[in-house]
Amino acid sequence: MIKKFNHIAIAVSDIEKSIPIYEVITGKKVKEILTVKEQGVKVAIFDIKGVLLELIQPLDLENPIAKFINSRGNAIHHIAYSVNDIEKTIKEYSELGYRMIGDKPRIGAEGKPIIFMHPKSSDGILMEFVEDKEE
Repeated sequence: MIKKFNHIAIAVSDIEKSIPIYEVITGKKVKEILTVKEQGVKVAIFDIKGVLLELIQPLDLENPIAKFINSRGNAIHHIAYSVNDIEKTIKEYSELGYRMIGDKPRIGAEGKPIIFMHPKSSDGILMEFVEDKEE
């Protein structure tokens, strides 16, 4: 099922303020900054030896990420894992009784199919699965 960690996403209220902090902490420059309108976020990506660190900032105040930040402040939002086949992953976890958010994958910030597992199914932690066919 899971091949490796894909990324850790940290919700931030001000991505421009956060980027320099994470550049110092990680010793890496931000790899790229994207706007993912479908998910309502701006994303800054750091590559740390093949595991990505994503800073995610909501594009508007009604966004679920904005609501997350309002209740928790800047914090880890989710952990993502790479999988070979997203459809197979959805099927396998669903058959085991785990609930996904949505019933079909969508395209994530990396341009790859993704799906989230509902935190009520995963001990309170939001988990994302990313189809990553690269070895």
